[in-house]
Amino acid sequence: MKIPEGMKEIFKMFPVLKNTTYVTPFFVSEEDAGTEKSKERIRKFQADMTKRVIQNTKKSIEGTGKKIRHLRPATEEEITHYESMHNNFLNQLRLRIRLRLLQWGTPKFKRNFLRDLGATVGEGAMITFGNLMEVIFPQFLSIGSETVFGMGSVVTCSQFFEDELYIGPVKIGKNVLIGAGAVIMPGVTIGDNSIVTPGVVHYDVPPQTLCVGLPEDVRAPLEGKINLAAADAKRKVVKTGWDLHDWRQFMPASIILAKNFLLELQKLPMAQSVRQYLLRLAGIKIGRNVNIEDNVVFDAWFPENITIEDGATLKRHSVVACHEGIPPAKEGEKGQFRVGEVIIGKNALVESGTGILPGVKVGDNAEVLPYTFIATDVKEGIQVVGIPSRKVGETFDIQNFMMQQFGYSATIWDEIREDHRREEMLEEELKKAEEMASQVEKIDEEISKPVEISEVIETETVEIKELAEPEPSAMKEMKSTEIRKIEFEVAVFNKDDKELKTKKIEFDID
Repeated sequence: MKIPEGMKEIFKMFPVLKNTTYVTPFFVSEEDAGTEKSKERIRKFQADMTKRVIQNTKKSIEGTGKKIRHLRPATEEEITHYESMHNNFLNQLRLRIRLRLLQWGTPKFKRNFLRDLGATVGEGAMITFGNLMEVIFPQFLSIGSETVFGMGSVVTCSQFFEDELYIGPVKIGKNVLIGAGAVIMPGVTIGDNSIVTPGVVHYDVPPQTLCVGLPEDVRAPLEGKINLAAADAKRKVVKTGWDLHDWRQFMPASIILAKNFLLELQKLPMAQSVRQYLLRLAGIKIGRNVNIEDNVVFDAWFPENITIEDGATLKRHSVVACHEGIPPAKEGEKGQFRVGEVIIGKNALVESGTGILPGVKVGDNAEVLPYTFIATDVKEGIQVVGIPSRKVGETFDIQNFMMQQFGYSATIWDEIREDHRREEMLEEELKKAEEMASQVEKIDEEISKPVEISEVIETETVEIKELAEPEPSAMKEMKSTEIRKIEFEVAVFNKDDKELKTKKIEFDID
């Protein structure tokens, strides 16, 4: 994939990132953005990330400051080994095979394979799909027991700076949760029972600590047992009776393999109709007028838990997860495996580099800006950004726009629509009046025609033997109600003036 301009310095320092395949926020480019605000977010994020990584690397090499890593220059032997792995064709092939096995192998295989390569890996460590692990200098990697790596997390023990190779051992403690898409840089130590969310970890994490990596850079102590019930109240996830080690019991390997094949295939450039056919085949529910770009990562274990409603857009390099594993709180205990649905609402926009956790709903007309991590529901019609996400604005609203830009009231849009409705009703009335006027004209023509009576009507003489004379009071009433003239009005449509007028018609009764 093409390396974005804003990330070239990062890739120069960490060439191994070019081999990431499962979760690839490093390849997000301004060209992927759907709006100008998104482009600005990508530019700022990448510039800030590059600046802070460079500053951290300089301080770490010099050994100055508190937020530094344990880096040292590589020895001649280490430099020779690194060059041999990249310059020799057979070694290049070997390197790629190692990376792919650690991305796609089973957790047990990955543990044993890393041990064979020289890494220290504790029992029960869970390395999930798509992880990028250190394979050139694996002897400098140590992973504690029961630690869980979320999909797409990255661990590297080497980097370049100003064309010099540096080595930094990575030590990850026991019962640690490394979140999906997190990057552990060389020379970092992570204490036991800690949680690392997506972001770049550029200095040590104490035990029992929540770490949010760059660009947020947050460290918060985890006091006592993690309150998962509070998290469940924020997003709808279901605790199962398993942990990650039981994955074969609730998902046969053949089914996972088939789903993975479909979901990997759809990441390639192809027509929307073909991509959506493959996604529906995998179990994802997709509405009408949906746009899903290439390189979008969907949960391969529970794709049937994903719903994408009408008009939604998912930009490339975004990630949708429907399951998560939680390491045990204490050694010897069982961890958790939790599952949740993900709903992306109507006309929602999920930008590049976004990660969505299970149990989350992105509301209708919402916009998730690039490099955002969604851990709670996103309300309808808002913009969110950050790790974790937070509201930064409203999506386009015609009422607010009219009020702010032109001084109209907030109900102006309703008034405009009401005017349109009235115009339509008036047009209907005029059309009916025109038809009525046409009928009246025809009646006038018929009335004005002379009537010739060609038939002679013969009548019989009726003899009135007795004529009763009415009472005087009755005669008076008849005179007062006697009808002399009849008047009525009809509607006539004037084609020239396009106006509806009334016409008076009178009849005299002799």
